[in-house]
Amino acid sequence: MFAGEPSGDLHAAAVLGRLKARRPDLHAFGFGGRKMAEAGFELREDLASDAIMGIFPVIAAAPRLIRVYRSALQLFRERRPKLAVFVDYPGLNMRLAAEAKSMGIRTVCYIAPQVWAWGRWRTRRVARVYDELLTILPFETDHFAAAGLRSRFTGHPMTDHVAARTPDDAFISDLRRDATGPVIGVFPGSRPHVIQSLAPVLAGALRRLEGVSGIRRPRIVVGLADDRHAVAAREAFGAFPDARIVADKTTDVIRASDVCLSTSGTVTLEIATVGKPFVIAYRVSPPVHLLGRLLITVPHVGLVNLVAGTSVVPEHVGSYGLESGVARDLGDLLTKDDVRARQEEGLRRVREALYAPGAYDRAAAAILDAFPG
Repeated sequence: MFAGEPSGDLHAAAVLGRLKARRPDLHAFGFGGRKMAEAGFELREDLASDAIMGIFPVIAAAPRLIRVYRSALQLFRERRPKLAVFVDYPGLNMRLAAEAKSMGIRTVCYIAPQVWAWGRWRTRRVARVYDELLTILPFETDHFAAAGLRSRFTGHPMTDHVAARTPDDAFISDLRRDATGPVIGVFPGSRPHVIQSLAPVLAGALRRLEGVSGIRRPRIVVGLADDRHAVAAREAFGAFPDARIVADKTTDVIRASDVCLSTSGTVTLEIATVGKPFVIAYRVSPPVHLLGRLLITVPHVGLVNLVAGTSVVPEHVGSYGLESGVARDLGDLLTKDDVRARQEEGLRRVREALYAPGAYDRAAAAILDAFPG
C-alpha cells in the first residue's frame, strides 16, 4: 500500500482495519503514515506526515522522492506482492503503479486522481496503470468508465469518519467556555509549505474581521493534523494571544465552532458533514495560479462546491489580496441570517449526496475481490 498525505494515511488505515478483520492472515507493507502503522501496517517510510504538493515543493523534494521511488521498486522485486493498492497521491503513485503492473502485480487505486478537474488528457494513462479504480465521488465512475477503466463507486468515507468520532463534550465545552464573540475554527492545511504560506493570510483575514460591525472579538481555534506544525501556526496567529492550537482533534474543533475558515481539501468535506458554515481560502504562487487557470477545467476548487454543482461555499484562491474577501464572507455568515441559512441548506444537500455509511467496508471488499485468483 502507498499513501503520501495525511488524508490518505487516515483512509488507508481505516480500510486496512477492515481488511484485517476479514483476512487476519493478510500482511500489508509499503509507504504511508503513522495511522497506517498503528493499524498493523509494515511502514517502510513515513511519507504522509511531510506531504509534498505543488511545483516548487516537489522540485525541492526531488532527491527524496527519487529515493522512495527506487526503494519501492526494490520492494516490488524482493517481496513480489499479490496486489498493490495506491491511495490518492497521483504524482508518485501513478509512476509506481506503472512499474508494478509491468512486473505482473495487480494494481488498485483507492481515491481516484482528480484528472477530471485538472488533466482529462491523463485519464487514459490512469486506465493503463490501474487494473481497478475505487471512486469516492458519485460522478467519477462514469468519467473513468468512458475510458475503459474498471471502476467501482465505494462511497465517500467521510460519513464513516465523522460517525466514528464520539464527540468529546468536555473538550468542546472548554473551547467555548467564556467566549464573548464567535468561535472560529481555522484549518490551514496538513502540508508544511501550505501552512507556512496560508496561515498568515488566514490570520490577516481574521484581524480584519474584528472591525466588522456587530462582531465581538472572536475566539480562534486552529485545528492541525499534526502537532509538529504547532510552532508555525502559533507564529502566524501571534496577533491572537489567546488562540488555541489543537492537533488531531479536527472533528471536535469543527463541532465547537460557529463558523470555520479552511484551506481546500478533504477537511472541507468534514466541515460540510458536521454541518458548519465556512469559507475556503488557498494561496498559491503566481506561476502556479496562472498554470491552474490554464489547466483546471471545472468551475470550482472546493470539493463541496464540486459535489453540489454550484457555489455553496465562498472560495478565495490566488496569490495576493485574499484577506478582504475572506473577512467579508466570514462576516456575512456571522451577521446575516439569510446568508448563513442559504449555505446551511446547500451543505445539507452535499451531505445527502455524500451519505454513504459503510464506505470503508465496501472499499475493503473491493480490494479483496481484486486479489488475483
